[in-house]
Amino acid sequence: MKKFILFLLSVSGIAAVDPVFGQVEVGVALSHAKVLLHESLMVTVIVANVSGEKLLLSDEPAHPTFSLDIEERTGKLLARREQKSLMEQTVLLPGETRMLGLNVTHLYCLDQPGRYAVRAHIQGASSTFTSPDAPVEVLKGVEVQRLKASGAGQGGRLYSLQYLQRDNSETLFFVIQDETGQRIYAVHDLGRFIQSRPPVIRIDEAGNAHVFFHAPGQAGVHVSFTPMGVRLLAEDFPDKKGRLRLGEGPSGKIEVIDGAGPPEKPWEIIPLEEERQRRAPAGP
Repeated sequence: MKKFILFLLSVSGIAAVDPVFGQVEVGVALSHAKVLLHESLMVTVIVANVSGEKLLLSDEPAHPTFSLDIEERTGKLLARREQKSLMEQTVLLPGETRMLGLNVTHLYCLDQPGRYAVRAHIQGASSTFTSPDAPVEVLKGVEVQRLKASGAGQGGRLYSLQYLQRDNSETLFFVIQDETGQRIYAVHDLGRFIQSRPPVIRIDEAGNAHVFFHAPGQAGVHVSFTPMGVRLLAEDFPDKKGRLRLGEGPSGKIEVIDGAGPPEKPWEIIPLEEERQRRAPAGP
């Protein structure tokens, strides 16, 4: 719903570009008004040709061009990571509307918490139309658990579970970084979760990460990822009594089991070697 509202606000204005190019409506819709730091922020730009002529958008100076700005509260514009074209040459027929999806987290240096404004431009030879601002807030999450894994075959990893208050609920994220915390491999939105049942992270023998948490509606959720952040598994289980947890199944693999054992400790950093020793069978 919020995405639709942002769209309506953004396309409410109509302005003329150069007469030869007719009139254009431009809108900006955001995936979320609040995002976790390093989470992908998806921006959908809507361009509508409401004139009776064809509209050609191109990087060539003779034609209208498209651009996108992200502005800090101080008025400073964020730098682009790469100075390549955001839109391929596009022709819009009279009455035609096109949508362009952009992951601005990858395109712009959006790596600091704060409030920003996103706006799109259509610029002609003598005039420019700028869409209304679409505000977004980038926030640090609240960390509820982290686990350090070394010797995963692709370098050390720092895994963390963080949550953010968004859309009137707590949204859980799984963040994969290098062991120094400087490089981000993946940020996954796991959805809503119940804080009273702490989520946990476990690492299997192959170095893959497993996450278990409880979602609203009395469901236990199990997801797993490679060290590079590729999702391997996503499954949910009914758990009205809250007894489900991660453990070793009959095959020795990490899976969801029924048991009332003690919950994992939050904020605990467990090296991979210690994790393996903890799961190793006791000696004679």
